[in-house]
Amino acid sequence: MGQQDIAALFVIKEEIKKINKKNNLHNTFKVDLGNYETALEFVGSMVFHPPISKDWSTNPVILCPDLLDYQNKLIIEYEEEVGNRRTGARLAKKGHNREGDEDNSRDARRNKFYKRGGFHVVRLWESDKNWEETLENFLKLFEPRDRFNNH
Repeated sequence: MGQQDIAALFVIKEEIKKINKKNNLHNTFKVDLGNYETALEFVGSMVFHPPISKDWSTNPVILCPDLLDYQNKLIIEYEEEVGNRRTGARLAKKGHNREGDEDNSRDARRNKFYKRGGFHVVRLWESDKNWEETLENFLKLFEPRDRFNNH
């Protein structure tokens, strides 16, 4: 993960703070700085954060999303785009179901584990002009309503 990618993640985290304050939300995200801060270990139907494995080289499923709110089961993935545009599609380092693109096998596997673990995922694309609105809608949609006041 390059410094530019990490800088983008901190911009997103700052926007989350603004959205939380504006909407009285209670999200706490960790940023993946490349040192496994957001690591999730999937063992059967169970998810562990931080991972419980001692030897990660033998564990088949440890994933590190870009931003993670483990308590609320929320994941934010920041997608960098590269290459030339095809008609009706965006070429991405990671194909995430944009029109004309299909998930590659790595992404499909990751998505399957996130879903099995009960996580909600939003993807913010580098070129999206209204990513702040997408993020706010996502956070408002998945904020637990009864977490503090049963309302």
